[in-house]
This record gives sequence, structure tokens and C-alpha cells, in this order.
Amino acid sequence: MLEEGGRIPYDKCIYALGASCFVPPFKGVDKKGVFVTRTVEDFEKIRRAMAAAHHAVIVGGGVIGLEMAHELNQLDCHVTVLEAAPRVIGRLIDEESAELLTQIICERGIEIHTGVQIAGIEGEESVSGVSLSDGTVFPADVVIISCGIRANIQPALQSGIQCDRGVLVNSYMETSLPDVYAAGDCIQGDSINPGLWRYALRSAQTAAKNAVSEREKEEFIPLPETVIMSVADTSLFICGSTEIQEGTRTEVIREKNGKQKVFKVNRQPGAAVTYEKRFYDHKGLKGAVLIGDLGSLAEVKSKIEGR
Repeated sequence: MLEEGGRIPYDKCIYALGASCFVPPFKGVDKKGVFVTRTVEDFEKIRRAMAAAHHAVIVGGGVIGLEMAHELNQLDCHVTVLEAAPRVIGRLIDEESAELLTQIICERGIEIHTGVQIAGIEGEESVSGVSLSDGTVFPADVVIISCGIRANIQPALQSGIQCDRGVLVNSYMETSLPDVYAAGDCIQGDSINPGLWRYALRSAQTAAKNAVSEREKEEFIPLPETVIMSVADTSLFICGSTEIQEGTRTEVIREKNGKQKVFKVNRQPGAAVTYEKRFYDHKGLKGAVLIGDLGSLAEVKSKIEGR
């Protein structure tokens, strides 16, 4: 049923209402100058606010938070990143690689503070700073909250569809209601939903095929998580699992610029460090982190996805 009271009949229905930015219940999140990063309108608001800003604080050191930090730093704005976890991009990257990435970013003039607890956002009507639980205050004209996403499940709940953190689906993307499928950032299934494009795309393809096909249903098989980003004049590629478990072996290649006079494809101009770390288990290559030189991207991606 629509808000206006109308109804749209269906034979099959796919629920794909995505997710919204998660905004922690900090004091002061409703002040002028606090933004999230989800829609085109959000980024337009940030762009306009940055015209007169000199200090920006980004709450969240994930992929989006670090990319925003780089972009704002390019505008000659002093940028501070505050992350509650012990390291940046903590869910995707190992400790050693995160330390190197943090060092590279900080060398470009961006401040990063990890393991911090935010007390609130300071200011009267407009933002003036962000305070930590230890009393430290970071000045800010703009605060950008990048603390992940939350699935949009309210319409599903109202329809009687079973939900937890997301809309619950089986391996065929079927929900608890007959002939209703779900896909994208709003779903919760057997595999972890990373909130990334490839996961959303593959789940949508599976839901669509099963909704329209009268043949045997197709199971959803997610590919290893992959992230490619450019930040602080270097490139970063993460693929697969970088978790150190029992039996995990690692291989590290590290090179300073100028030490090796070999032409490198996909080397980021100005990158001071070339770093590659590979993670192996009994099945072979399971994950990799590349910083600076992405020349072996295709090779490692192929090996990890072909496991």
C-alpha cells in the first residue's frame, strides 16, 4: 500500500530500499555544519559549506571518511579524522598495513586519531568543534559523520517481513513473505553485508533472476570484498580476507621510491612508498593489500576470486 492509500498489485516483489547513514547519538549532531555522506544532495551541502571553512573534523576513519579527508585537505582546509576503533578501515585491513596508510596520510598534513571516544559536538547554533571524553576539543567549522550505514527496514517490518539488523533473506534472496525478494544494502543473509557496490549488485542480480525465472533457483554467492581508493597522493587496493588467523602466512614487499628503476603500470604519481602484503592459508592466496603500486592488482584479484 502507498502513502496515498493506493495499491500496486504484483506477482513478484523485490524490496531494495537500501540503507541510511548511521548517526551516533552524540550531543550536538543537529547543529548547523554537521553533515553525512550518502546522497548527491549531501555532497552538495558539504561543497557549499567548505567555501568558508578552515577546519573540518571527520568522524569515522573508514573508506568514505578517508576519501573525504583527502578531498577537503586539497581545499587547503585543516582536516582531523577521529576513529573509535584502534585503526583506520579496521574491518578491511590488517594492523601493519593500516599503520603504513595512516603514516602516508598524516605526512600530507591530515591528522588522524584512533581509539578515541567522542563526547559531543560543540557550538551554539553552528558547529565550533568536536570534544572527546578526555576533554580534548578539535576546532571545526564543518563536521562530517561517516560512521557506516543502517538498513532501511521500517517498511518491511510494517509489512510483516522478518528483519534483524536488515531484511532477513535466504540464499535465494527470498524474504519470509512468499514471492517477496530483497537485495542490496538493506539485506541480512548468511554472508556479511559489507555495504559495498559489488555485493549489492550481485544480490540484486540473484533476486531478479529468481523472481522472473521459472527454472531452478540460483543461489547467491558473494565475491571477496574489494576496495580501490585514492587518498593522500597514493592508491590503495584491498581484496579478500586480511584477517590473521591460525595458519595464516603473510608475504610483504616494500620499496621506497627511486630504489628500483623499473616501469610500473598503475603506480600513483607522487607515491612515496610501494607496499604489497599478501595473505595465504591452506587454500592459497586469500587476501591482499596494495599501496602505491597497483600493478599486480589484476593478478591477485584473479587468484583470490578463483579460490
